Amino acid sequence: MSHDVKEHTEEIQTPHRPDTGTMRRELVAYVAEAIGTFGLVFAGCGAIIIDSVSHGQITHVGVGLVFGIIITVRACLKRS
Repeated sequence: MSHDVKEHTEEIQTPHRPDTGTMRRELVAYVAEAIGTFGLVFAGCGAIIIDSVSHGQITHVGVGLVFGIIITVRACLKRS
């Protein structure tokens, strides 16, 4: 009985190495997420700063539209 348990634990401890295709897809997903996050932060925070510098010419609606447009573009790019 203890021999069966030993074989079972050795199988569990064996590291699983994903294939190259899986690693590449994950890397592409991580890079895409980083680019999308950068775009959202850059454009969104940029709109907030421009609104502040221009003394409210953009308004909250404009800032909200910038965030909405970035998210829409990001969603459309994910589909293609």
